[in-house]
Amino acid sequence: MKIIKLPENLNGSNENISSEPPDFLQSDKDLENANNVSRRFISYRPRSEGELRIRLLKIFSHEIVLDSVAQMYREGLLNDQRFAQMWVDSRQQSRPKSKKSIKQELLSKGISEHFAEKAISQLSDIENATLCANKKARSLNGLGKEDFYKKLEGYLQRRGFNFSISRTVISEAWNNNQSSF
Repeated sequence: MKIIKLPENLNGSNENISSEPPDFLQSDKDLENANNVSRRFISYRPRSEGELRIRLLKIFSHEIVLDSVAQMYREGLLNDQRFAQMWVDSRQQSRPKSKKSIKQELLSKGISEHFAEKAISQLSDIENATLCANKKARSLNGLGKEDFYKKLEGYLQRRGFNFSISRTVISEAWNNNQSSF
């Protein structure tokens, strides 16, 4: 068995040499990993910058997250304005809500106040409430007027519509519901 003496380090000690790569190589590897995680996370559905940051900060350092987010912008995979508009369009198609509720959802996703306002600017609470009420009214066909009003009002309030809009839309839905018989 042959004994090999390690060379002394610059400070004169005879410590073992680290087998880990230098920090700059490790950060490049971390950035590559962060970019892969980002692309995979965005591939499931469009994401806001805020959502991506939260996801990446669970795993990577702040500097790596900043670099990865910047890379996703360069690749065109992130765009908060586009995300906000897609979110509003999706809400309109599937589960209409009040402007206030949709704006709150966007803000919770990390969208800026400016982009959220711009995205909801074309929405009408009356139209959205009417869509919701007409859809829900079909399932309330056999109810009396008082129960119909109560259930539909609760439904609309859970969607974020205020009392005055709800009352207007509910009476219209009641009349439509009664005329269909």
